[in-house]
Amino acid sequence: MVEGGFVYRFFRGPASADIASARSSGLLDRLVEQGAVLPYELVPIDERPARWLGLDTDAVVLRQPKLAFVSYPYEWPFGLLRRAALFHLDVLNTALAAGLILKDASAYNVQFEGTRPVFIDLGSFARHEPGAPWRGYAQFCAMFLNPLLLQATVGLPFQPWLRSSLEGIAPAELERLLPLWRKLRPAIFTNVVLQSQLQRRFGALAPRRQRRRTVPSDAGDGAVRFVRRRSVAI
Repeated sequence: MVEGGFVYRFFRGPASADIASARSSGLLDRLVEQGAVLPYELVPIDERPARWLGLDTDAVVLRQPKLAFVSYPYEWPFGLLRRAALFHLDVLNTALAAGLILKDASAYNVQFEGTRPVFIDLGSFARHEPGAPWRGYAQFCAMFLNPLLLQATVGLPFQPWLRSSLEGIAPAELERLLPLWRKLRPAIFTNVVLQSQLQRRFGALAPRRQRRRTVPSDAGDGAVRFVRRRSVAI
């Protein structure tokens, strides 16, 4: 909720426990120091906006300054989407080091102050269960990696596609557009072709299979290296 130049975010139930873990672990303060998250403050019950005065007393309300300008991924040039992708993975790695993880990987979780990315969805942080996969991987590919690959490899601008498909570009859609020699590149085969084939073959079974895979503390490093080095000149 936006009121008086501030954005108020409230958390209750499991979400309040997750945001408490993000605060107690030092993760949020570390991200604020890095400029990755806007400064925040805990709002006492008597300072909550009037419409929220009836919230449960154990609900957590945070207040952050309002951004001067809001933009959307389908408005960004290639360089800003690439910067947002790397930034999102950096936030993921910082969270993992603190024992938390990002529940999703929406490009709409990132905004820009000038050309500096900031992470705005504090509700995306959750406690990381050892052995659990990063469930945001497929969304990261659809909303960041695949649009970058579309423009870098096929030469088609991603903006019109993201404007008409707010969930991004599915691996099967990108696979149909890629020439064979591109598909054989190891990184593209793994992140696009193989993912597309697994989704076609297993469908709803894929999440169950993924639960057996663990997520190490440096889980995002490979993706960071791939996007940083390959997204411009694959």
